[in-house]
Amino acid sequence: MLSDSGVRSLEAWASMLIDETADKKTPCSTFNDHFQGFYSRELLAETHFVIIDRIPTPPLSHTLLHAGKLDFSKVSGLTLGSTYFVRQSESHNLQIHFHELVHVIQWRLLTTHGFLTRYIKEVVEHGYRNAPLEIMAYDLDNRFQQGARPFDVESAVKKYIK
Repeated sequence: MLSDSGVRSLEAWASMLIDETADKKTPCSTFNDHFQGFYSRELLAETHFVIIDRIPTPPLSHTLLHAGKLDFSKVSGLTLGSTYFVRQSESHNLQIHFHELVHVIQWRLLTTHGFLTRYIKEVVEHGYRNAPLEIMAYDLDNRFQQGARPFDVESAVKKYIK
């Protein structure tokens, strides 16, 4: 579905975007109190977010847009490795941050190549809301939103991914 050159193109774009916005990054450790028991302090210290007016559109997004699977103009967050971008209008929504942190863990477990190829394949085959990696993130962030007792999100993601 996604060629090696396509993955390299996405990786280069992500790296460039992260470098360009380095001065705007905020450590997720600002959520230590909110996410205590869900995410480790280490993960939150190593992960950053960038508040942005509009979510950047990655190269090859036309593949998803033309397939009618994902419209980046409506996206609230985008994870790229251990940095994620969140739309200004959603920047105070803890559920968005929780959701994107699930993607950070998925990215770490699957590696860049594994995450990108799997994510795009799933969105093309199932649509955005029915893509298994998205279902996982929505299930976990819904548990948080509904007031679940703290649980180790990283362990939960590992069980989902196997």
